[in-house]
Formats: sequence, structure tokens, C-alpha cells
Amino acid sequence: MCCGRNKPISATARLDTAARASEMFTYTGRTALTVTGPATGTVYRFAAAGARLRVDARDAVALRKVPMLRADG
Repeated sequence: MCCGRNKPISATARLDTAARASEMFTYTGRTALTVTGPATGTVYRFAAAGARLRVDARDAVALRKVPMLRADG
């Protein structure tokens, strides 16, 4: 009989955690912009002016310093 300690986390729980641990950014430049998050290594691709992406909170600190990116939260 299992005590419940080794239960896998459901996909929904992982998504909920990811949503809470992220911030929305808007690109205000004129052309496309690709930025690699220094903490996670995630590549964020802002395809055009006004593009909005959800950024991992661990990368958000660095992305706030990128000209033409605006944190919306």
C-alpha cells in the first residue's frame, strides 16, 4: 500500500504552478526580437511589435532590463 509520497504530479498541477511563476511581457520594438532567458535557457521569440509572451519568473528579472520589452504585471 502506498503512502502517497511518490505520486506523480498531474499535468494540471504543473501548469498551474507554471502560470503562477511567470510574467507577461510585451515587445515594443519594430522588428522581431529573440531573447534567451539566462536562468532557464528558454528562448523567447517576439515575432513583431506588440507581441506578448509569458516569461518564466526566473528569467523575468533579466528581461526587464532589455530595451523594448515591457513587463505587464
